[in-house]
Amino acid sequence: QRNACVALSWLANDDETCVSIVAEGAIDLIVAAMRAHPQSAQLQSRACVTLFHVAKTNEIRATIAAAGGVDLIVAAMRAHPQSVDLQENACGTLRVFTSTLHGEIATAGGVDLVVAAMHAHPQCADLQLEACDVLATFSLNKENCDSIAAAGGIAVIVAAMRGAPRSVRLQERACEALARLATNDVNCASFVSAGGVVVIKAARRSEER
Repeated sequence: QRNACVALSWLANDDETCVSIVAEGAIDLIVAAMRAHPQSAQLQSRACVTLFHVAKTNEIRATIAAAGGVDLIVAAMRAHPQSVDLQENACGTLRVFTSTLHGEIATAGGVDLVVAAMHAHPQCADLQLEACDVLATFSLNKENCDSIAAAGGIAVIVAAMRGAPRSVRLQERACEALARLATNDVNCASFVSAGGVVVIKAARRSEER
Protein backbone atom coordinates (compact mmCIF):
# COMPACT_ATOMS: atom_id res chain seq x y z
CA GLN A 1 0.00 0.00 0.00
CA ARG A 2 2.79 2.40 0.88
CA ASN A 3 4.59 1.65 -2.40
CA ALA A 4 1.36 2.20 -4.30
CA CYS A 5 1.01 5.63 -2.66
CA VAL A 6 4.60 6.42 -3.65
CA ALA A 7 3.89 5.47 -7.25
CA LEU A 8 0.69 7.54 -7.36
CA SER A 9 2.55 10.50 -5.86
CA TRP A 10 5.13 10.40 -8.66
CA LEU A 11 2.45 10.03 -11.33
CA ALA A 12 0.50 12.98 -9.92
CA ASN A 13 3.43 15.33 -10.53
CA ASP A 14 2.35 15.55 -14.17
CA ASP A 15 -0.92 17.47 -14.55
CA GLU A 16 -2.36 15.35 -17.36
CA THR A 17 -1.45 12.10 -15.64
CA CYS A 18 -2.89 13.42 -12.40
CA VAL A 19 -6.27 14.00 -14.05
CA SER A 20 -6.14 10.49 -15.49
CA ILE A 21 -5.33 8.71 -12.23
CA VAL A 22 -8.02 10.67 -10.40
CA ALA A 23 -10.53 9.59 -13.06
CA GLU A 24 -9.37 5.99 -12.58
CA GLY A 25 -10.11 6.10 -8.84
CA ALA A 26 -6.78 7.09 -7.30
CA ILE A 27 -8.43 9.10 -4.53
CA ASP A 28 -10.54 6.14 -3.41
CA LEU A 29 -7.43 3.94 -3.35
CA ILE A 30 -5.47 6.41 -1.20
CA VAL A 31 -8.36 6.92 1.20
CA ALA A 32 -8.95 3.17 1.45
CA ALA A 33 -5.28 2.60 2.31
CA MET A 34 -5.44 5.22 5.06
CA ARG A 35 -8.59 3.63 6.48
CA ALA A 36 -7.14 0.12 6.33
CA HIS A 37 -3.82 0.96 8.05
CA PRO A 38 -4.41 3.71 10.62
CA GLN A 39 -1.63 2.32 12.83
CA SER A 40 1.09 2.80 10.21
CA ALA A 41 2.61 6.26 10.56
CA GLN A 42 4.77 5.65 7.47
CA LEU A 43 1.81 4.80 5.25
CA GLN A 44 -0.27 7.67 6.61
CA SER A 45 2.60 10.08 5.99
CA ARG A 46 3.12 8.86 2.42
CA ALA A 47 -0.63 9.03 1.78
CA CYS A 48 -0.64 12.66 2.93
CA VAL A 49 2.15 13.45 0.46
CA THR A 50 0.23 11.70 -2.32
CA LEU A 51 -2.94 13.65 -1.57
CA PHE A 52 -0.86 16.84 -1.63
CA HIS A 53 0.33 16.06 -5.15
CA VAL A 54 -3.10 14.94 -6.35
CA ALA A 55 -5.00 17.96 -4.98
CA LYS A 56 -4.22 20.27 -7.90
CA THR A 57 -7.65 21.88 -8.40
CA ASN A 58 -10.59 22.96 -6.23
CA GLU A 59 -12.67 20.24 -7.86
CA ILE A 60 -10.18 17.52 -6.95
CA ARG A 61 -9.81 18.93 -3.44
CA ALA A 62 -13.59 18.81 -3.02
CA THR A 63 -13.58 15.19 -4.21
CA ILE A 64 -10.86 14.30 -1.69
CA ALA A 65 -12.85 15.94 1.11
CA ALA A 66 -16.06 14.19 0.07
CA ALA A 67 -14.22 10.85 0.15
CA GLY A 68 -13.14 11.53 3.72
CA GLY A 69 -9.58 12.52 2.91
CA VAL A 70 -9.46 15.62 5.10
CA ASP A 71 -10.89 13.75 8.09
CA LEU A 72 -8.33 10.99 7.59
CA ILE A 73 -5.43 13.46 7.48
CA VAL A 74 -6.62 14.95 10.75
CA ALA A 75 -7.12 11.46 12.23
CA ALA A 76 -3.56 10.52 11.25
CA MET A 77 -2.22 13.59 13.04
CA ARG A 78 -4.20 12.68 16.12
CA ALA A 79 -3.04 9.05 16.05
CA HIS A 80 0.68 9.75 15.52
CA PRO A 81 1.59 12.95 17.38
CA GLN A 82 5.24 11.95 17.80
CA SER A 83 5.90 11.23 14.12
CA VAL A 84 7.64 14.37 12.89
CA ASP A 85 7.51 13.19 9.29
CA LEU A 86 3.75 12.59 9.39
CA GLN A 87 2.99 15.82 11.21
CA GLU A 88 5.03 17.85 8.71
CA ASN A 89 3.48 16.16 5.68
CA ALA A 90 -0.03 16.40 7.11
CA CYS A 91 0.40 20.13 7.77
CA GLY A 92 1.70 20.60 4.25
CA THR A 93 -1.28 18.75 2.80
CA LEU A 94 -3.82 20.61 4.94
CA ARG A 95 -2.30 23.83 3.63
CA VAL A 96 -3.59 23.17 0.11
CA PHE A 97 -7.11 22.68 1.48
CA THR A 98 -7.32 25.64 3.84
CA SER A 99 -8.39 28.29 1.33
CA THR A 100 -11.54 26.40 0.33
CA LEU A 101 -12.16 23.88 3.12
CA HIS A 102 -11.03 25.69 6.26
CA GLY A 103 -14.41 25.13 7.91
CA GLU A 104 -14.27 21.37 7.42
CA ILE A 105 -10.70 21.22 8.71
CA ALA A 106 -11.57 23.27 11.78
CA THR A 107 -14.63 21.13 12.51
CA ALA A 108 -12.51 17.98 12.30
CA GLY A 109 -10.11 19.40 14.90
CA GLY A 110 -7.38 20.40 12.47
CA VAL A 111 -6.60 23.75 14.10
CA ASP A 112 -5.88 22.21 17.50
CA LEU A 113 -3.72 19.50 15.94
CA VAL A 114 -1.63 21.92 13.88
CA VAL A 115 -0.95 23.97 17.02
CA ALA A 116 -0.18 20.78 18.95
CA ALA A 117 2.29 19.70 16.26
CA MET A 118 4.11 23.03 16.52
CA HIS A 119 4.25 22.72 20.29
CA ALA A 120 5.48 19.11 20.19
CA HIS A 121 8.16 19.60 17.52
CA PRO A 122 9.72 23.06 17.90
CA GLN A 123 13.05 21.81 16.50
CA CYS A 124 11.59 20.88 13.11
CA ALA A 125 11.93 24.01 10.95
CA ASP A 126 10.06 22.56 7.99
CA LEU A 127 7.09 21.56 10.15
CA GLN A 128 7.01 24.98 11.77
CA LEU A 129 6.94 26.63 8.34
CA GLU A 130 4.15 24.39 7.03
CA ALA A 131 2.14 24.95 10.21
CA CYS A 132 2.57 28.74 10.09
CA ASP A 133 1.42 28.62 6.47
CA VAL A 134 -1.71 26.71 7.49
CA LEU A 135 -2.50 28.99 10.43
CA ALA A 136 -1.98 32.14 8.36
CA THR A 137 -4.62 30.94 5.91
CA PHE A 138 -6.90 29.73 8.70
CA SER A 139 -6.70 33.16 10.29
CA LEU A 140 -8.48 34.74 7.33
CA ASN A 141 -11.67 33.53 9.02
CA LYS A 142 -12.61 35.15 12.37
CA GLU A 143 -14.03 31.97 13.86
CA ASN A 144 -10.79 30.20 13.05
CA CYS A 145 -8.88 33.03 14.76
CA ASP A 146 -10.81 32.31 17.95
CA SER A 147 -9.95 28.61 17.63
CA ILE A 148 -6.27 29.30 17.00
CA ALA A 149 -6.03 31.60 20.01
CA ALA A 150 -7.94 29.17 22.25
CA ALA A 151 -5.57 26.35 21.26
CA GLY A 152 -2.51 28.40 22.26
CA GLY A 153 -1.62 29.27 18.70
CA ILE A 154 -0.31 32.76 19.42
CA ALA A 155 2.46 31.50 21.69
CA VAL A 156 3.60 28.77 19.29
CA ILE A 157 3.64 31.14 16.31
CA VAL A 158 5.79 33.59 18.26
CA ALA A 159 8.06 30.71 19.30
CA ALA A 160 8.37 29.63 15.66
CA MET A 161 9.46 33.14 14.68
CA ARG A 162 12.00 33.18 17.48
CA GLY A 163 13.34 29.78 16.43
CA ALA A 164 13.73 30.57 12.72
CA PRO A 165 14.74 34.23 12.40
CA ARG A 166 16.30 33.69 8.95
CA SER A 167 13.31 31.95 7.37
CA VAL A 168 11.73 34.77 5.36
CA ARG A 169 8.67 32.74 4.43
CA LEU A 170 8.00 31.68 8.02
CA GLN A 171 8.47 35.22 9.33
CA GLU A 172 6.07 36.61 6.71
CA ARG A 173 3.34 34.03 7.25
CA ALA A 174 3.66 34.20 11.02
CA CYS A 175 3.33 37.98 10.94
CA GLU A 176 0.21 37.67 8.78
CA ALA A 177 -1.37 35.29 11.25
CA LEU A 178 -0.44 37.35 14.30
CA ALA A 179 -1.79 40.55 12.74
CA ARG A 180 -5.19 38.88 12.31
CA LEU A 181 -5.13 37.21 15.71
CA ALA A 182 -4.18 40.24 17.82
CA THR A 183 -7.48 42.04 17.33
CA ASN A 184 -8.92 41.94 20.84
CA ASP A 185 -7.63 42.63 24.34
CA VAL A 186 -7.25 38.97 25.32
CA ASN A 187 -5.30 38.01 22.22
CA CYS A 188 -3.17 41.16 22.41
CA ALA A 189 -2.27 40.28 25.99
CA SER A 190 -1.30 36.75 24.90
CA PHE A 191 0.78 38.20 22.07
CA VAL A 192 2.67 40.54 24.40
CA SER A 193 3.21 37.93 27.12
CA ALA A 194 4.59 35.47 24.55
CA GLY A 195 7.20 38.02 23.50
CA GLY A 196 5.50 38.90 20.25
CA VAL A 197 6.57 42.53 20.25
CA VAL A 198 10.24 41.55 20.46
CA VAL A 199 10.09 39.04 17.58
CA ILE A 200 8.08 41.41 15.35
CA LYS A 201 10.66 44.14 15.91
CA ALA A 202 13.44 41.68 15.14
CA ALA A 203 11.68 40.66 11.91
CA ARG A 204 11.34 44.27 10.84
CA ARG A 205 15.00 44.97 11.54
CA SER A 206 15.91 41.96 9.46
CA GLU A 207 13.79 43.25 6.55
CA GLU A 208 15.58 46.61 6.66
CA ARG A 209 19.03 45.03 6.31
